[in-house]
Amino acid sequence: MRYLQENGIDPLRSAEGRAIIQNVINSVDKAGINQRRANAAIGEEYLKARGQLAAKGLYNSEYENWLLK
Repeated sequence: MRYLQENGIDPLRSAEGRAIIQNVINSVDKAGINQRRANAAIGEEYLKARGQLAAKGLYNSEYENWLLK
């Protein structure tokens, strides 16, 4: 976007601008995005389970820190 702005290229009205945007879209690492989504889902499950343990009084943050070190 910065390149387009610096060179006065309209990203929606010029063929060059649309081509640059399409090139950026096509170069996105889709596998990486899907992996980050999967990691986020796992993280949400972890936080939910931790919250359930905390509600029951079974969660110990010191023990978790010891496990992660």
